[in-house]
Amino acid sequence: MTEAIFPWYILHQTFIVVLGFWLTRQGLTAGFEFALITIGTFAGCLVTHELLIRRSPFLRPLFGLKSQANASVKKAKKASTMPGQQPSKAL
Repeated sequence: MTEAIFPWYILHQTFIVVLGFWLTRQGLTAGFEFALITIGTFAGCLVTHELLIRRSPFLRPLFGLKSQANASVKKAKKASTMPGQQPSKAL
């Protein structure tokens, strides 16, 4: 979950501005616009993060994520330790 925080932070403003700009010209009520912007922003951030950013070695560092190799090594180390046990440090 913490891996998604910074990309979502970067993406959400873009989705809000683009959706808001487009929806204000559609003649909808304010409440309906708010609901569509909220749902659209959540869906846009989710799809963009899951399908593009996490799976792209080029985009990962641009959104503040570690490279795929570093992330998988960290997960493997975390999985190999017992609960309550500290991971061993290399000398």
